[in-house]
Amino acid sequence: INFYLSSETGKGRIEVHQDSIGGKILGSCIIPKTGSFKTYQTVPCKLKNKAGTNDLVFVFKGVENDLAHLDWSFFGK
Repeated sequence: INFYLSSETGKGRIEVHQDSIGGKILGSCIIPKTGSFKTYQTVPCKLKNKAGTNDLVFVFKGVENDLAHLDWSFFGK
């Protein structure tokens, strides 16, 4: 999965869980510092899951209140 996001601090990570916040962690990635909340970039995140349909839950973790601004996510390159 890829995230198109921005972050002023780059001090956090995104976890991708299956089905719920307490669900299996399929992958995680570090949120990079993009310079400002107006500067977005694509951040890839490898997932460990079997083919099929599942609900995905994105959990943002860090110490800042405003970790990142997620514009959209997509599968593929």
